Amino acid sequence: MELNTTARTNQFMLDVIDEIVRARTKHKGNAHQLAALSEEHGELAQAMLQRDYEPDKKDDGDVYLEAVQTAAMAIRVATEGDSTFGYNPTNGAAIYAAKMKMREGAKE
Repeated sequence: MELNTTARTNQFMLDVIDEIVRARTKHKGNAHQLAALSEEHGELAQAMLQRDYEPDKKDDGDVYLEAVQTAAMAIRVATEGDSTFGYNPTNGAAIYAAKMKMREGAKE
């Protein structure tokens, strides 16, 4: 039975949360997180391409796994920052909220 889009999204987010917990246990701290995100993104692209052009190497499960890991790293960068760079997640979230409020005001 095919899950609807909302159910798939909810399950994906639960899988991402599990991956964040696993990754934080395995990789303490926030150094080189941008590099890790870039690596995961590359692995997602590779899995997607291999799934179509080399189906003996990758399948839908591999694509999903890489998507989960990429999303988890994006969340870690957004919420934890990367000590290699000067990004401040607290400032980032506050500025984002202000920009979204301005965007909503512009739509009215």
